[in-house]
Amino acid sequence: MPKHILIADDEPAMARTLQMHLESKGYVVTVALDGREALQQLDAGRPDLIILDVSMPYASGFEVLEIIRDSPDTRSIPVIIVTAKASDPDIVQGWRSGADCYLTKPIDTTELMTFIERILNPLEEKKE
Repeated sequence: MPKHILIADDEPAMARTLQMHLESKGYVVTVALDGREALQQLDAGRPDLIILDVSMPYASGFEVLEIIRDSPDTRSIPVIIVTAKASDPDIVQGWRSGADCYLTKPIDTTELMTFIERILNPLEEKKE
């Protein structure tokens, strides 16, 4: 069964580019264009992974991440932050808020795909 990824990014071109790339790799993708819509999408169904921008209207990515981590229903969903916010305080806030990965824009899709694969398909322990 294909894995479901929620992309929350207020830049439609960025969200669409990521969506097309992920769908070409076999993922089911839902897009939210602001923080409120991202939370509504979470209420509608639980994704296997969330790609989350920080600078969004209605609720920032940091606010969305805090809500995700505070809820027993969503706290275990892996979150990759993909943002233009590259200052040390922003990165520290992302890690402290519970991000599983923090990437800054412009992103390298190969790097992003590597993180997604490692998170969604962790290497199985080798049996000796």
